[in-house]
Amino acid sequence: KETATGTAPEQGGIPYSAIQFETWEQMEALYDSTFPDRLYVSGDFLSKESESRRSPQLEAWKQKKKGRELFLMMPRVVRRRDEPYLSALKKILFAGDTIWDGVLFHNVESLRFLEKNGYQKKKMADAGLYVWNQRARRFWQELGVGTTAPLECTSEDLGRLGLSGM
Repeated sequence: KETATGTAPEQGGIPYSAIQFETWEQMEALYDSTFPDRLYVSGDFLSKESESRRSPQLEAWKQKKKGRELFLMMPRVVRRRDEPYLSALKKILFAGDTIWDGVLFHNVESLRFLEKNGYQKKKMADAGLYVWNQRARRFWQELGVGTTAPLECTSEDLGRLGLSGM
């Protein structure tokens, strides 16, 4: 659905590619490819499919190339009435043998949910949580959150943000 490239600060700024998918057909199209390095998997996808049935297939994709990562995508909107859905995601994220390397979130409510539940793995802010300047980038870094540059950024903007490898 969406593709992105970035640099992984935790890996010395090495460029990486990422794709978000929401249907199994999209995943199957990527299965034998060496692209991308990171998949963002919709929590909605897992709630519609049997998570236990899909995990082995996702794990197999991850093992095909060294350094691949799987990130679970939190919902775009989080409300109090979403507690049953969030509880299901919590079970997926905190399973003892989880395949998830991190979480992509789209709003501060999801970040709060992760912090409240003691989530310790990588956290990545969606491009919608803008990082237009160094101050905003530092804000997210101080929270231990990786950032995705806004799609509107020019190469000059990326350079000012220290993201010129993107």
